[in-house]
Amino acid sequence: LLEDNVVKATDSISVYGTKDGSDSVTLIVPNDNHTVTTDSSGTPVTLDGSGTTIKLLIGSQELTATTSATPAAGQFRAAISASGITFPGTPITISPTDTKALVLGNATAFSADSATATLTVQFVRPGESTVENITRSLSYSKSKQGQEGDDSITIQLSNNNHTFAADVD
Repeated sequence: LLEDNVVKATDSISVYGTKDGSDSVTLIVPNDNHTVTTDSSGTPVTLDGSGTTIKLLIGSQELTATTSATPAAGQFRAAISASGITFPGTPITISPTDTKALVLGNATAFSADSATATLTVQFVRPGESTVENITRSLSYSKSKQGQEGDDSITIQLSNNNHTFAADVD
């Protein structure tokens, strides 16, 4: 939504291809690479939007999110370990609007110019009891505002007389 040349709202839709009846594992983490805007010293302007949702599918079946220590059949859970970036005390929770999604909260501190986090997802396929793991690397970087420079100087040049050298033959 654009109002007076100012973006007031945006939206997006993501489509993930799956095959019904397949036993393939699809880990959906839409914000696995995030850039944070900072001032010129590297202090983040905001960390809003640095979190993400997490979903897991076996074939085309979405598994149910859990925060239990060990997932049961048809469930998944996730844990995060990070370096250079800090997340809330309970960084991963079940989505309040979708029981088939976990939410990694927004970062609370970001000290380095870049950071990485490893998302480890444990899951149990429907109808089975074996716990399996899948990992995803998350990347974070800073976009620093440039240093303020000196005021510019404007010079205007004009030429009222023109002289041309010519060969006369």
